[in-house]
Amino acid sequence: MRSVLLALSAVLLASCSHAGGISPLLPANQDVEGRAAAASAYQLLYSFDGKPDDGANPSGALVLRDGTFYGTTQAGGENNLGTVFLVSASGKEKLLYSFGSSATDGNTPQSGLTYVGGAFYGATSMGGANCAPAGCGTVYKITPSGSETVIYSFKGGSDGSHPIAGLLDVGGTLYGTTSQGGNGHACCGTLFAVSTSGNERVFYRFKGTEHDGEEPLGGLVAIAGEFYGTTEYGGTHHFGTIFAASSSGSERVLYDFRGLPSDGAQPVDTLAVDNGRLYGTTSFGGSSKKCPPVGCGTVFEATTAGDEKVLYDLGGGSGGYTPDASVAVLGGALYGTTFSGGYLGCSGGVGCGVIFKVSSRGGSVLYDFRGGKHSGAYPYYGSVIAANGTLYGTTFGGGASDWGSFFKLEP
Repeated sequence: MRSVLLALSAVLLASCSHAGGISPLLPANQDVEGRAAAASAYQLLYSFDGKPDDGANPSGALVLRDGTFYGTTQAGGENNLGTVFLVSASGKEKLLYSFGSSATDGNTPQSGLTYVGGAFYGATSMGGANCAPAGCGTVYKITPSGSETVIYSFKGGSDGSHPIAGLLDVGGTLYGTTSQGGNGHACCGTLFAVSTSGNERVFYRFKGTEHDGEEPLGGLVAIAGEFYGTTEYGGTHHFGTIFAASSSGSERVLYDFRGLPSDGAQPVDTLAVDNGRLYGTTSFGGSSKKCPPVGCGTVFEATTAGDEKVLYDLGGGSGGYTPDASVAVLGGALYGTTFSGGYLGCSGGVGCGVIFKVSSRGGSVLYDFRGGKHSGAYPYYGSVIAANGTLYGTTFGGGASDWGSFFKLEP
């Protein structure tokens, strides 16, 4: 599992050699049409302040409810173990809850929230009543006013452990993934269902072989009664898979990623669905030769029958690389972010990430994150959503205090 709080901080400080060993200084890519225009439409709305009065390092997808955005941070808050916050579209933010309020509370949430029946539900990757001392993670409930309750603590072993992704509501039942557990504490991840009262069941345990996926970091989406998702590893080439599963426990691999030189590798976030088709990103792979030896990452399209094609190869350098977040669908185009690349004057030549667009005309970079008080840095899991024709999102770093930011972009 990618331990984001520990490993990522080392990544940022040690030249951003993201998992797989990308060279810390990549050749600059050509300027891309639309970049300057989009930069003028970008606005940093809020900078997180960190412990003890505010969150730090947001990464999960935001959720919009009654005109207000709700989200989580991995760190910050009273105990520096993460928070739940709300923020208006104009950038007025409020801390709702600080994790780690008790020995059995969850901590380090890496996913966003899901609204069901008047409350929000989410998962923490660590904490809970089991797997001392760090905990195997939790599912929790929190009201819009900030009252939080752990409804389930993962047990590890044959149960799941360390959920990274958000939850999917289907008829009042929550469905999700754990990155580990199932077939032992370290292998290989699970699919689970949990009621809003906390009754949990694992309905699939990944095997981590050439015939199955391993380590689902993204969440689930539902189409016509089936669940679809990705695994970071596993499959024939061990570069990850796209899978389909039923709540009764049947699962099949739809697609095995092949990696370089023509396919993506290692998808890590939740798929997007549009007109019955699946869209996502891979952190590595693709045809670009500018990110040796693992590739710059891709945006892909897949059908529910398992036909896959690469829509966009990230260019590396100023074109951005390592797209670790989901894509947002807006106006017939896909929008997403990369963790690295872009303006190479940021982060010692590595770049602080970009916002990109993929349409029928191809891909283009819209905005370069530059760090500092006027721009965020390092957008991560679930970093952009579309709301009322505008893109909103968060960055893991940057902002006035370098603890992350909340931004909008008029595409």
